Amino acid sequence: MYGGNKLAILDLSKPRKQIIAKDAYNYSYLYIKTGDIYTITNLRSFSVYFFQLPKGTKITINGKLFKLSEGDAIQVEGIPFELSATNDMKIFISGVSEKITNKTGLIVQPHNKIYRVEKPWGHELWISGRSHPSYAFKQIFVKKGTKTSLQYHIMKRETNVLMYGKCYL
Repeated sequence: MYGGNKLAILDLSKPRKQIIAKDAYNYSYLYIKTGDIYTITNLRSFSVYFFQLPKGTKITINGKLFKLSEGDAIQVEGIPFELSATNDMKIFISGVSEKITNKTGLIVQPHNKIYRVEKPWGHELWISGRSHPSYAFKQIFVKKGTKTSLQYHIMKRETNVLMYGKCYL
């Protein structure tokens, strides 16, 4: 614990699932090997962010072939989810177990179409969309030598993963 924050280290080099948060929402990192099949059964509303995906990788989701690129995302609502790929890939998944909406299906969000918010200190990419009712899944880029805005929430739980560089809490 550091100032009320839990600190942990993820090992992004080993093929496996690592749970980052599991309470009000679920947040996991997965390193999936070529040909492995990964099924999500515990979540009903979730986002999949393709963090590292080699060019030319063919992704199969629920038996359908998708051509995705690194940085793309998929929003899944109320359907089963089975994923496999022709190359190793690293993904992040964030979502909730309860059904949020009557909508079902999946929406592919190419990286250049993900909602982006410019900030004085960098930018945010809203992977789960602009207004998901249950959770916000964002990639935040902070410019070297800057700090984020001060914020305060009466009811909010956050999980942050530092992917590159170093930070001070």
